[in-house]
Amino acid sequence: MKEEKAIVQRPKITRRVRNLVLGARQPDPLTLVVFLMNLFFGCINLFWSLLSYLILAKKSLITEIKDIDIDAIIAKRGQELGFMGDDFLHRLMTTQAIGIVVWSIFLLGVLMLFRMNRNFAFILLGTLFFYIGMLVFYISYGYFKSDVTLFDKIGFIVIFTSSTVHYFLLRKEQTGGTMNFFHEEEAIE
Repeated sequence: MKEEKAIVQRPKITRRVRNLVLGARQPDPLTLVVFLMNLFFGCINLFWSLLSYLILAKKSLITEIKDIDIDAIIAKRGQELGFMGDDFLHRLMTTQAIGIVVWSIFLLGVLMLFRMNRNFAFILLGTLFFYIGMLVFYISYGYFKSDVTLFDKIGFIVIFTSSTVHYFLLRKEQTGGTMNFFHEEEAIE
């Protein structure tokens, strides 16, 4: 009997690390859904930024192995968007490098969401607006309009909507109300 209990029970260090990162309290189902959606989109964007930066940084290796002229493709797209010379490549690399940092900070905000800390919204929405601002103003609106995929744009909308709604519901709950989205609270008499 004691052997079965030892197998099922997690080691103390694992529980301590889990509680340190995620907190000891299990969130409600709505928070868990918002957490999973934001975690999904945050991880995808972080992975995409990492992959894009590595490809741009190692483009000569791709040219050697696959015989694809990455520089010509990027230069042509930059000219179509109105950039001169290597300016588009430098802006693209800078955006991807900063994107790695932004999406890492975003994931820290997602952990704060899981722990039901109201400040999560400022981190999630701040990093989201900063990243979108970089795409629109640092690269160009034409790039955002035509080169950012519909999936990414839908992801941005999902992050914004779910985080905003959850923030107001969480604030309502922490000030004495209930986390109820569909109907008014019933008065207790």
